[in-house]
Amino acid sequence: MGSVKAMNPDSARLRGSHGSTWLYPIVLILVFATLAALVPSAILREGLLAVFLGVIGLAAATNLVFARVPLATLDRSFGDLVAVALVAVFLSVVYWFRAAIGVSGWDSIGFGIIISLGWWLPAVAFAVLYRHPGEHWLAQGRGRFLARVAVAALASLAGLPIQGVLQEQRALQAERAGLPQAVEELASRTLPDGASMHFEHDGSVLSLFVAWPEHGSGGNHRELAPLRALAGDAGRMQPGGADRLVERVNVDRVYLEVHRDDQILASMDWPQAGAERGAQALKIDYDAAGLSPLPDQMDLDGLLHSLPPHIRTGELCGRTLGDRIWIGRCVESPSPVTAAEVRSTERDWNGANILIRELGRVFPAISEFRLELAGHELDVPQAAVTAWFDARERLPVPDGTVRLWVSDDLDRHPPEPEPVAAPVEILWRDGQWGPRRNRVALWPWQVGELSAAGLRIYLLELSPEGSVRLFLEPVDAGSVALAPVTLMPGDAIDWEGIHLRHLGW
Repeated sequence: MGSVKAMNPDSARLRGSHGSTWLYPIVLILVFATLAALVPSAILREGLLAVFLGVIGLAAATNLVFARVPLATLDRSFGDLVAVALVAVFLSVVYWFRAAIGVSGWDSIGFGIIISLGWWLPAVAFAVLYRHPGEHWLAQGRGRFLARVAVAALASLAGLPIQGVLQEQRALQAERAGLPQAVEELASRTLPDGASMHFEHDGSVLSLFVAWPEHGSGGNHRELAPLRALAGDAGRMQPGGADRLVERVNVDRVYLEVHRDDQILASMDWPQAGAERGAQALKIDYDAAGLSPLPDQMDLDGLLHSLPPHIRTGELCGRTLGDRIWIGRCVESPSPVTAAEVRSTERDWNGANILIRELGRVFPAISEFRLELAGHELDVPQAAVTAWFDARERLPVPDGTVRLWVSDDLDRHPPEPEPVAAPVEILWRDGQWGPRRNRVALWPWQVGELSAAGLRIYLLELSPEGSVRLFLEPVDAGSVALAPVTLMPGDAIDWEGIHLRHLGW
């Protein structure tokens, strides 16, 4: 006769309960993997990050304030940390790789800022929600909670280089996707309204023929800037022009011809010896195009008006002097004293830099720029203007580097000097690496933030004797700024709970 074995109901419930305890971490992993892999890239870059930040804040407040200390130490911490680390690497790679899809041009700068500030958000959001099977929400303890958060943040750092390599491979594949796609992408990115492009491919030579629209009334810059962008005048990390097609598709040479009706306005044969970018090899028939190789007043006024709002003060002017350009205040004011005057003058330096870079890029026939600002007079040759040109770094300064030390503890000792390229270096405490900035190097009329000290510093003047004139303001906008002060070597001031000392050369 067969026998029937009775099943222990408690054992059945235990197995069922044990199986269900694994449901939460598995579902959590699947949810985050789905978000990273399927959500549209625009949402990954913006809305979802705000959700993660809210989740992290709420979970941190709950676990750090109300968490209970576990009654016993379970042999599961290492396994949990491994699981968190693996998922963090996966999220760092997939999430940021997909978030970068569709980012190009100036958007890449903003996306780079997002990654630099929020690289940890997806992984840490997962870590704060993760629980070991059977672990209650507040029973993991503060130590285990913080350990998981730290491991997630560090592991997500390890994933960033991997997603960077994947992005490079994707960009390389896109660039080599085929000649028609590459030409179409170039046309959509560089051609103005009303222009069209077709190409001819003969062996290793690619010929581009562009029909240019009728001459408008927007001035020389409005016409010349897209011409030079079409030929190629972008930096290494920016989308290029026709010159980049040599690298992107299987051709040895690129010939570009821009015409309006039967007249050839510009041409380029690339590559060309001695030229680094296609715009340097571009030959423009200014008479046929109805343009001038030098800017006129309309060009200067238009560029000044197009300066970014956070830089434009309305007080900066420009004038043409033959093949030279004068840039300065419309009405020169005395040495800035008030906080508003200092900020306005510093913005005008930034505006002048942008104007010089853009004019130098579009109008290579300019021989020199004359800059008169804040009592300084500078003559800048065209050859000195680069993509990162800053006129303040051409101001006359004494040899050597003046060092200023900021600290909230007078018992500390200043760090040992290190060589820097700027004439003034400002250190917070020991100046070593930290989670926030604690070392800045400045030229006159540059501004630097010691975020670790909550301090923003404007360097106004540096004398041959080593005295410095500074304007200080807290990063916190609600605090009061300090009027410009002058410090000689050995001088010190105490302000807003910090100690600022001039250490000399």
